Amino acid sequence: MDELRRQLATTQFPVSLRVDGKEIQIGSREELMVPPAGNLICVYQEGAFEVIDARHIATLRRVKPSRRQAS
Repeated sequence: MDELRRQLATTQFPVSLRVDGKEIQIGSREELMVPPAGNLICVYQEGAFEVIDARHIATLRRVKPSRRQAS
């Protein structure tokens, strides 16, 4: 959990979490709460916080913004 906290504190957003086979997109730090103790994180989606047990997070990866092509 300490490593996950470190990664979330230093990574650039947006990021994607893979939790139990489900992709969860986090657009900014404001959409994420990581309590200082315990194994839970909270992600704000669709007007509510989803509570996630960090032991179920398989991957954390940065989502690169799509580039617009000039037409």
